[in-house]
Amino acid sequence: MRVKWSIAVLLLGLAACSSSGVEDPGGLLVTRSDGSVVILEADGTESARLSESATITRPIQATASPMGQVVWVDQTSPGRVLVWEGGESRALDVPFDPFYFSWDPSGQRVALLGNGASGVTGAILDIADGSLVDLGEATPFFFDWNPTTSTFTFIGLD
Repeated sequence: MRVKWSIAVLLLGLAACSSSGVEDPGGLLVTRSDGSVVILEADGTESARLSESATITRPIQATASPMGQVVWVDQTSPGRVLVWEGGESRALDVPFDPFYFSWDPSGQRVALLGNGASGVTGAILDIADGSLVDLGEATPFFFDWNPTTSTFTFIGLD
């Protein structure tokens, strides 16, 4: 069996390293058993409700960015993620249901992983304009952001 390694480095532009001006909401990001996504203070009080309750049909995995935005899977619409920023949430459509999110260090883009036809599929979502960079499909699919630049590296078997 021939194994082919795909290694790619994406330079996503130095502009992605600039601050978005989003204030860190603080607190602990929690997905409650009723499907709501909230931010809790240290004493357990709710400081922000990012979403209302919803029947959990797939992993939510709400994930905060270094700049304070939050992204999670919309339970009511497959292929849709919700982004909370500056006290408001908005929906962005993506071509698959993500089960994993990883923010870039600037908080401008988020890498998504989801199930594809024959493996794990990946994409990078720009939260400002909703544009996607398709990373393709591979099994396994490993990736990481460089913590000091806008470089993204992934390795996958195909």
